[in-house]
Amino acid sequence: MLVIDGFEFQSKNSAKTIEIWRCANRDCGVILHTNIHDEFLRYSGKGTEHCHLPSTVRVEVRNVKQLMQERARNDLAPLQQIVEQEVRKALLTAEALALLASLPVVYALLSDRFASTYVYLINVLFTEAAPLNKKFEPSLIMSDFEPALAKAIMLEVQSPGLSSTYLDNVMICSTVRQMMALALVPEQFVPSLFPHIGEDLDDPDRDELSDLFKYFDGYWMRQIPIWNVSSLCQRTNNTCE
Repeated sequence: MLVIDGFEFQSKNSAKTIEIWRCANRDCGVILHTNIHDEFLRYSGKGTEHCHLPSTVRVEVRNVKQLMQERARNDLAPLQQIVEQEVRKALLTAEALALLASLPVVYALLSDRFASTYVYLINVLFTEAAPLNKKFEPSLIMSDFEPALAKAIMLEVQSPGLSSTYLDNVMICSTVRQMMALALVPEQFVPSLFPHIGEDLDDPDRDELSDLFKYFDGYWMRQIPIWNVSSLCQRTNNTCE
């Protein structure tokens, strides 16, 4: 990336002595040449005026991220401390702070994609937040399509503490799996089957799942066509992956 007068450019191709850059905004046709030291030489063609405003906020954020990465490679301080210190020193605008909020703060290298592994990861996040005087309670979780992760989130975030019960209690595990299996049942039968899920549970187990049933009934049962795949030939996207 190259920034000139607040506008971002991406490298298009290079020769031994000249590098060609195009505006990072794909709707803009400005192209320029620099030498191998990224010093401006000339514009290419007649288009020298951008069709958009400078990306000053994005430049702010990119510069701060670069400083964070450089410090993280050489500094033994905790990553959270590095992030907080660099943000304070940068004196970012409100717009830049809002954009910086998307910066990843945790990377997890997992051994597999089982729900139990995701549950373990979420438990770690809950636990590690406390010493930092933080509380892990995300209002929005976005992911690619990972059924095991979705199950773990539903168990852990929507119903905190339920994951251990799910793993240890056969009856609760069976009941939750029945709820998940509704996606494979012909759509017209789902409303009549859902109320009967959990009938074999005793009162303590039913109480344990009461919040989950309320959540499922109030949210997912209102949009059955979105998640029911009974009429599809391909019921998962495994072939795509």
